[in-house]
Amino acid sequence: MKWEEIELLVKSVDSWTSLGSLVFISAFTTEDPSYEISVKKFRKIGKNSFENDEGAVHTYLEENEILSLFKNYSVLYHQEGMGPEHHHGYRPSHRHAMTEVVFKKKDRGEYIV
Repeated sequence: MKWEEIELLVKSVDSWTSLGSLVFISAFTTEDPSYEISVKKFRKIGKNSFENDEGAVHTYLEENEILSLFKNYSVLYHQEGMGPEHHHGYRPSHRHAMTEVVFKKKDRGEYIV
């Protein structure tokens, strides 16, 4: 997703959810092996965001960056790092660097002023 789409998604999630709602997020990070491939092969269109020749967009988050996108939410679970080895069909096995977060939309009393 492009950064404009990510920002719109965050605003939409905020409008779609009510107090106490849970939001599950996973995303690739700049530690993912495909990040360096994107840097070398694809057109840069934003911060850690690249577009390939077919128009597919790859955006990678920096360490803990996901936390700054969901400020109206408390963190119930957060992990970043390399995921398990896996494969898609007959392709070679590989791993991805991911951020995974479970957010809870803060109750009014939980906001820090």
